Amino acid sequence: DDSSALYIDFSSNGGDSYYTEGEDDETRIATPYSDEGVRARRAEVCGAEVGNGLFSSCKGDGEYCGYNGNIRETGCWKDPNVCCSKKIQYDGVDDGLAWTNYKCGCGLYDGARCEGDCREKGVDSGRWFEGVYQSGKDIERIVSRMCCGSGYAMKENAKGYYCNERGCLEAGKGCGQDAGFLTPFRDTGCWKNKLPGKSSSGNLRWNGCCSGEFKKTGSDAVLGFLGTIDYYSCV
Repeated sequence: DDSSALYIDFSSNGGDSYYTEGEDDETRIATPYSDEGVRARRAEVCGAEVGNGLFSSCKGDGEYCGYNGNIRETGCWKDPNVCCSKKIQYDGVDDGLAWTNYKCGCGLYDGARCEGDCREKGVDSGRWFEGVYQSGKDIERIVSRMCCGSGYAMKENAKGYYCNERGCLEAGKGCGQDAGFLTPFRDTGCWKNKLPGKSSSGNLRWNGCCSGEFKKTGSDAVLGFLGTIDYYSCV
C-alpha cells in the first residue's frame, strides 16, 4: 500500500457502520481495524453536523467539556451542542471556587436536588393539561441540562427545585400555601397560581400537579391575630 495515501471512511447511520468511496466510484464497506477503532469513530461522528462545507463533532459522556468561572465561561457550560447527549454534570471545582469544571453526561437523576448551577441552566417550561396551558413560571417548572432523562425539575413547596422525570408533582406532594393576612407576600405555588374554578371532583386546579388538581391538607396558626397559614398538596 502507498503509505502517503489518505483513506476516509464515511457513515450515514451515526457510526453503526462505515463505507468507503472507491476510486471507481463504487461504494465499499469499510473494515475497522478493531472494536476500539469503531468506538473511537462513533465518538467522532456522534452528533456530527455538516453545514456550509464544515464538519463539527461533539464530545461523548464522561469527557471534560468546559467550565463555569467567575470571569469566563467555556465549552458545554455555554453551548449544549458541545456534548452529544446535550447533558452536563459536575467534574470538580478548581482554584478555591474560582471555577467549576463540567463533563458531558447527566449526573442528577429523578429526585435529586436541582439548585445552584442546575437551576441557573434551567429554562422555564410550561404544561398543557386538559386543554389549558400554564407557563413554566406559573407551575414552577424548568428544563435543566443537568437533570437526566426529560430534564424537568420542579419546585416542591418551600424545599426548592428537584429533578422530576414526569415533569409534574404527584399526589401527596406539597405544592403551595395560602398565607392569609400575610398575603400576597407569602402565598406560593399552586395556591398563588391556581386556575379559575374547580374540577369536577371539587378540587382546586393547577397544572403543576400531575392530576391537574390540589386541595388543602393542613394549616398552622400564626401569632393568633395574624390568622393561619393553609397548606396545599396535589391529589
